[in-house]
Amino acid sequence: MKPIGGFFELELPQGGSIFHDEAIKLSTGRACLNYILRVVKPKKFFAFLLL
Repeated sequence: MKPIGGFFELELPQGGSIFHDEAIKLSTGRACLNYILRVVKPKKFFAFLLL
């Protein structure tokens, strides 16, 4: 089995929204983490790498 490269984009339905009105649309976990860190500005952050 060959690995799939890249990422799958966030697919949102046309018209209307399944999210609340103030939701922020981010397509990757990395983008979500980046946003959270910018908003919360924690003094410490611990990341664990699972291989």
